[in-house]
Amino acid sequence: MDVDRWAWVKKPRCGLKQAPRAWLSDLLQLLKLLFYSWLSCLGLFVHISKHGYTLLLLYVDDMLIASDDNECIAFVKALLKMRNS
Repeated sequence: MDVDRWAWVKKPRCGLKQAPRAWLSDLLQLLKLLFYSWLSCLGLFVHISKHGYTLLLLYVDDMLIASDDNECIAFVKALLKMRNS
């Protein structure tokens, strides 16, 4: 391995420790517009529409979206992609 080609960070950039917290806060703000949050399970979000239920489970850095309606899944994915772009 060529050590000269690597950049070593001796001190983390400002805010790296807070980045996950800021990401979660931003994501929760978005999810609360579309979903109900469960008080007993903070990672579970539910959206109820005339087409059925959409469940979004969030755990650390994993997300699972399950729904009766494929259009709702596509909408949530597009919204998250647009928000992260």
